[in-house]
Amino acid sequence: MAKEVARVWAALLSLPLDVFAACEGQSVQSFLSDITGLSPAHLSTRGLAVKSSKRLDRVAKHVRDHARQSLEAKGYLEGDVDQLLEECPQTPLAGLVHRLGQALPKPLELAMEVGSRIDKLAFDAMRAAEGNALEVYRELLLQYLDEELPFYSDDAYRAEILELRREMSMAVNWSDLQSPSDSVAQYTLLATLSAVDAEWCAHYFRRLAPTPTFPWLFPRFHADFDASNSKGLKRNIVDRPVGRVLDLLWTIAKRGTNKQQVWPDAPPGASLLARDIAHEMIGDGDIRKWSCGARPLLLDQMVELWASLTQNLSNGNCIDLPIPWMAVALWMERAHVRRRPKSSKPETVIVLSDTSYRAIWLSQRMRWKDQLPEPGDLPWPGWLLAQSSGPDWLRSIQSSGLPSSPRDCQ
Repeated sequence: MAKEVARVWAALLSLPLDVFAACEGQSVQSFLSDITGLSPAHLSTRGLAVKSSKRLDRVAKHVRDHARQSLEAKGYLEGDVDQLLEECPQTPLAGLVHRLGQALPKPLELAMEVGSRIDKLAFDAMRAAEGNALEVYRELLLQYLDEELPFYSDDAYRAEILELRREMSMAVNWSDLQSPSDSVAQYTLLATLSAVDAEWCAHYFRRLAPTPTFPWLFPRFHADFDASNSKGLKRNIVDRPVGRVLDLLWTIAKRGTNKQQVWPDAPPGASLLARDIAHEMIGDGDIRKWSCGARPLLLDQMVELWASLTQNLSNGNCIDLPIPWMAVALWMERAHVRRRPKSSKPETVIVLSDTSYRAIWLSQRMRWKDQLPEPGDLPWPGWLLAQSSGPDWLRSIQSSGLPSSPRDCQ
C-alpha cells in the first residue's frame, strides 16, 4: 500500500508532462521520446532509467537541444531563448508555472514559489512512502496543512482541512493514509492551478475585478442533464474545455478590440466565431469538431487562431497570448473528458470542485494581497460568471469544500 501512496505523488509530479503532451497532441510516451531521444520501447520497459553515464549525458543534451529548438521554432530570438532556459526552474511544477507565464513581461514568480514548495512536498512524500517511513510521511503532510490553514477565512473550508488533519493524525497504516493522501494531492493540484490563475489574471486583466477564471474551463454538464435518468438528455451533455476556451478567447478579444470595451451579450456560435477568426483554413465545421472533441486542437493552432482573431477584430493589432487558458484547456480536454473507444463521445468526465477551487484561489489572493497589482473594479459579464455553476445534482455532490478525489460522472 505504501507504493500506492507513493504513486499519488508521482502522478502529481507528472502533471507538466501531461500538459505539454496534450498541447502537442501527443501521448506522454511519444512526447517523452521526442524530448529525451529514448525509444518508445525503452520508455515502456525501463522508463527514464539510464545506466550508462555517457548515454545519460546524451539524453541531457537532447533535452536541452529539444527545448532550444522548440522555442526557436515558436519565434523566440537566441538571446531570449538563453534567458528563458536559464530562468526555468528545474523542478516539475515550478517549471510548468514558468512555461505558462512565458507570454508575460516577467515570470509568475509568486506562483513559481507555490510550485517549488509543492514539488518539494511531493518529492519528500514520495521518498518517505517508498522508504516505508510512515511517521515521516505523515508529519510532512500535517506540516503542509498547518502552513495552509492561516490563509483560509472560510470557516467551512477550515473545518474540512482540520477534519482531514484529524483523519491523517489517527492513521496507523498506509491503508489509512491512502484517502487523505489523495485529498492532499488533489488540494496541491488545485493550489498549483489557482496560483497561476490568481497571479496571471492580476497582470493580464488588471482593470477587471479579480475572479477565478480557470473554472470557466472545467468540463460543464448541460443544465438539463440528469445523471440518474438514463432516458434523459443524450446529446451535448458536456461542454468541453476546448469549446469553452474558444468561447472565452472570442469574448475577451471582442471586448479588447472595441473602443467602448463592451462585453458581448452571449458566447458566439460556431459560424460567428469562424467569421471573426477570418482564417481561410478555419470554418464553422472546424470549430464544431474541435468543440465536440471530434478533432484535436493543438496549442500552436490555437495560437494561430488567436492571432487571426485579434488581428481581424482590431484591424491589424495583436493582443498578448492568454497561454494559461489555452494550455490548461487542452490538458483538461484530454485528462478530464475521456472518450469512448473510436468515438468523440465522452465516457467518463472528471469534475473538479468549483467550491474547493474558489476557496484555494481566495487563499492565494489573501497571502499575496501586498504583492499583486492593485485590483481592478470593472465587472466581468454576468453570463460568463454564471457559467461556473453546474446543475443542481452536481452542485450537491460538490457541496463539501475539500476535494477527496476528482468526481467521475459516467
